[in-house]
Parts: sequence; structure tokens; C-alpha cells
Amino acid sequence: MTQSAPARNPDEKTTLGEAKARLAEIKTHHGIPTLFVQGRAAPLLIADVLPETPARELAACAQAGVVLFRLRQTDLGWNGPEQYDDGPLQTRIQALLAAVPNAFFLLEIAVDAPEWWRKAHPRECAEFSLPPADADKDATALPPASWASRRWRSEAGDALARLVRGVWRGEGAGRFLGVQIACGVEGEWRHEQAARLPDVGPRMAEALKLFALEKYRRNGGLLRKAWFDTRADFDKITCPTATERNQTYTGVFRNPARARRVLDFYECYFDAQNTAALYFCTLIKRLSEGLLLTGLSYATTFGGSGLAEDGHHYPEPVFD
Repeated sequence: MTQSAPARNPDEKTTLGEAKARLAEIKTHHGIPTLFVQGRAAPLLIADVLPETPARELAACAQAGVVLFRLRQTDLGWNGPEQYDDGPLQTRIQALLAAVPNAFFLLEIAVDAPEWWRKAHPRECAEFSLPPADADKDATALPPASWASRRWRSEAGDALARLVRGVWRGEGAGRFLGVQIACGVEGEWRHEQAARLPDVGPRMAEALKLFALEKYRRNGGLLRKAWFDTRADFDKITCPTATERNQTYTGVFRNPARARRVLDFYECYFDAQNTAALYFCTLIKRLSEGLLLTGLSYATTFGGSGLAEDGHHYPEPVFD
């Protein structure tokens, strides 16, 4: 159904309300991390369900003994300012449970900012260091929200909370195991159009300044020494250009004593990526009081372009 958001009651709980039993958890079993569903070890065979998956395929999974499903390609149902529609997701859940009444399901929910939001808030979006290539089919696409955009995190988080509440309180509540937070290319928290060297937009520039202020303890002398630049100043910090990001000193290697500004930018860039991913995970954990499993597709990619911008090069905070 489609609904406009009512005024928020200041006394409204930020969690999902009535505590329910934990349906699923990861525990060590015979020395290995194992998924337990309703207290019993479950075979880790999960069938992916797309919006176009027909009922006969769901029934075939049931006949084969598959009871774990992941509903993929679910968006936030965030159709405009204060406008939300969880009808398509509820319909998918109903179809799954009609075909497989004993099914348990995970939701893969994409938290990418919708097109209307990106049009309305261009300064919250990523900017690129390079123009699109002539043959780039994504050349006219609106850029995604910046990893560093607090506004995107907050507003998309509100939409995510509404969607999860609707499922928790709907007819699929007793079968709802958890959420996989997706964003970016393939839902893997990889930046779109990475070859164009994102992100040098206003939000990332602000994040870099705050990063430098904290790292160098607001000490301009430390900043100038670290960045090997006598003119470096916190108030004049900008993101490195494409030329600076592509510069190396020994073959493909950078000299950390000369390129600290660029290295700090990359550390800040991935810190913003981590912060955004963990924000949405924390929201689900808090909302469900720890009862819903929460996860990401978030490992360094293999077989890719080798671009720093196209992966996760400081994943430790997420893994921790």
C-alpha cells in the first residue's frame, strides 16, 4: 500500500515494539559458524527469489526440501518526500508463503537513493574527477548519493525502518530472519562508474576536512609536514585531482612521504563507505533489538579492474 508519513510521535519507540523470539542466529556448531533457525541447525542452501520468479519455481524448491529463501532486488519503496509504498514487497512475501508455507526468508534491501531524491539534492551526490568516456552507457545517469552524505543516510534509514517495520508486523513476521543491506554496483557497496574516480563532491570534501582535523589534531604544522606541503591549510582542503590520484613515484608505487594527502583521501573515502554501511546495519540491529540477522556483501572484489575506487580497501571496521 502507498502511504504518506504521519507526524512522528515523540514518544514512539525506536524499536519494532513487542519483543519476539529470535528466529535465527549464527552459532559455532562442530567448530564451524552455523545458521540456526528456531534453535536447529539449518542447511545453508538458500534460494534467491527475484521479483519475476514464478510460483512453479518456488514450488519446485519446496519439493526439493529448500526452506530458506532470499528475496533479492528489494528497494526501499521510497517514492517521494514522505511517500512510501511497501505493497510490492508484501505481495512478494505473500506469493512466497503461498507456494512454500514453511519458508523462512531474508530480505536483500537496496538503500541507494532513488532518482527523484538525487535530482532534488545534487550536492548530496558524488562527483567524479574524470568526464565520462564517449562510449560510456552510464554517461547520462545521475550520480549516486555520496557515501559521506549524512542526509542520505538519515532519510534512507527512515525509509528502511518503515519497510522493515511493515514486514515485522505483517503476515510474514514469523518467517522473517533478517536483512542484507545492499548498495551500489551489484548491491556490493561498490561505487558506480569507478573508472571516473569518485568522489570529489561537496560532502566528501567536508568529510576529508573533518578527517584531517581529527587525524592531525587541528595542528596545521602536523598537516603541512604530513602532506609535504608548506601551503596546506585545514580551511583550504580539497579532494585530490585525477592527476594527483594517478601519480606514482616508483613504477606503480606511491611514496608515502610525498603522497600522504592522496593516501589520506583514500582512507577518508573508505571510512565514509564503512560508516554508511555500518549505519544501516546498526539501524536494523537497534530496530529489532538484535533479533534480526543483519549482513552485507562486503569483501574485496576479485577479478575486477584493480581500481582502488571499485572495492573495499579498509574493510576491518566492517569485519570487526
